[in-house]
Amino acid sequence: MRGTADDQVLTLYDRAAGLPSARTFTNPGRVSGVPALDGDYHTVEFALNRRFHDKWLLLTSFENTWADDFRNTTTATGALDVVRQAPTGFTGATDVMGQPNRRRLGRQKTTYWNYKILGRYVFPFDIGVSGSYKLQSGYNWARNTSVALPNAGSESVLMEPLSANRTGNVQILDFRVEKRFSVGAARRITGMMDLFNALNENPITGFRTVTGARFKEVISVLDPRAARFGVRWEF
Repeated sequence: MRGTADDQVLTLYDRAAGLPSARTFTNPGRVSGVPALDGDYHTVEFALNRRFHDKWLLLTSFENTWADDFRNTTTATGALDVVRQAPTGFTGATDVMGQPNRRRLGRQKTTYWNYKILGRYVFPFDIGVSGSYKLQSGYNWARNTSVALPNAGSESVLMEPLSANRTGNVQILDFRVEKRFSVGAARRITGMMDLFNALNENPITGFRTVTGARFKEVISVLDPRAARFGVRWEF
């Protein structure tokens, strides 16, 4: 908010007049004031695994990750929209590679966690029931704005740390019911019914974070409840 104690002046650098708009640096990190696109991650995970035995199994785990990396933040597209080096080049770097002012702001610290549990039980007459539940944290996001520069054009810059805000948590519950039939001595056929997002949760999973009339405009929500029927033939 303008006029508060956290106000500051940020100096942005334009591209020199006459230079081509497309430039590729083959030595990232060696350009003064423009850091390399690298990141650090630390994850702690706790897991319990009861393998299938006596007609049932159970898997459960929880993990928390602390990340310090570059992110695309022009629109909120998810917790894993990370700028990183890949065999085919930089991925997720559409904005950051071409906007060195954003890279000058430095890496952003974010956190995310998730919990999941999965179980299965086989009842008499070869009727199997399984389910999974996943609860994951929302992703960090920050308001940003677009600044017009005479030569470089429009550049997006963060107006607050990326860790300043977090979207709502997302929970997903799925089920499967199946019945197996024996056909002959070595053949089996199994009928299956899957129910995805059984609770019909519809949290917002993407919205615009650019300052302006469309700020917080919803881009996407979690897919609604859906059912799938299938048959598996074993021979």
